[in-house]
Amino acid sequence: GINAEYMGVAELSTDNAKLKEDNAGLTKQLTAQENERRELEQEARELKKQLSEDRNALKQKELEVDQLRAKLDRLTEVHEQLETSNADLQTKLKKKKKKKKKYSALI
Repeated sequence: GINAEYMGVAELSTDNAKLKEDNAGLTKQLTAQENERRELEQEARELKKQLSEDRNALKQKELEVDQLRAKLDRLTEVHEQLETSNADLQTKLKKKKKKKKKYSALI
């Protein structure tokens, strides 16, 4: 009986050692996964921050584009006014030249 009991204790001791080894392995795995999770969370925070900065920069660029469009509209308006004024002046100049020709012809 004592021999069988000793064999049972030895077997339990071996099982216990194996369980401790398995537990150590699982604990190590869990720690690695927790570290990876923390790294991913940190990366996610950094990406969110970058996204926010990029959105703000985009809004700023959109504002600049709107301002440039408004400026372009004003310049186009001024350009059209200048073209009209130029055309009017050309017409007046042609009339003056015709009068000059008529006057020269009279002399």
